[in-house]
Amino acid sequence: MQPPLFLSQEGIFMEIEAVFCDMDGTFLTSRKTIPAENKLVVGRLAEKGIAFIPCTGRMYTGLPDFFLNSHTVGCAICSMGATVIEFEEGRIRSIFEGGISKEIVKNFYSCICKLDIEFDVFAHGRSYAERRRLERIGLFSINPGMMGFIKRQRVPIDIDMITFMDGLDRIERLNIYYRSVKDGKSICALIDTIPELSYTRHDGCGLEVTSAELSKGTALTWLCKKKGIDPRRTIAFGDGENDIAMFGVAGISVAMKNAEDLCKRNADYVSEWYCDHAGVARFLSEKMV
Repeated sequence: MQPPLFLSQEGIFMEIEAVFCDMDGTFLTSRKTIPAENKLVVGRLAEKGIAFIPCTGRMYTGLPDFFLNSHTVGCAICSMGATVIEFEEGRIRSIFEGGISKEIVKNFYSCICKLDIEFDVFAHGRSYAERRRLERIGLFSINPGMMGFIKRQRVPIDIDMITFMDGLDRIERLNIYYRSVKDGKSICALIDTIPELSYTRHDGCGLEVTSAELSKGTALTWLCKKKGIDPRRTIAFGDGENDIAMFGVAGISVAMKNAEDLCKRNADYVSEWYCDHAGVARFLSEKMV
């Protein structure tokens, strides 16, 4: 079977082996639903022998059922590259596990715990937050779609965060939301002094904190090597700062029309379509022959 070809803006045809795709703001709409056209394009890619691989900051438990029950999608990059899973008909197996040192996270939290923040710990397939902080999440400037997702996904804890983290085996990543610009700047400045940590901004008042050794880009590289995929023959779709790392690895990078400006500046292409208008499917339908 002749592999599908991607027509570049230079008029060059390129063979494609895999598509790596961010979820929120890219494959999913702003209301966290999947457009019908995007579902169809995943099947069409599979028929042509092209792997479609979700690449998300979500835990694996936060992946849409469409993927977990799919016969055509076999793996996913989760937690910003800290976890890679394989799945078949709802059965999930972790094939890569990384994360942040628990002691580093505890010391980091001790330095910022008195600030007016929402602090989420991603571990054991769930995201956890102190109930006292979670109850105030409505005061933060978070877009309504993400706000609803946070309220549904966060598991409230009733003990202090340090004690809670003591009982964890592995911390995959952190989410922090702040109310004041001053607090946001001070948190970023602190992270800059900790070599083991890295962060990307999102939602205007949010930070995604990961191990400095892990990102969507490192996970894409690792998975390509494991699956025998040439990274130069991959397409990466995204909309946010955390997608830039995989843009630097994939052969072709595409930012959605609704993407952050920094993401757009680091992409090979900027789609003409928003995530709410099935931008992934429309871009691929236009460019693949």
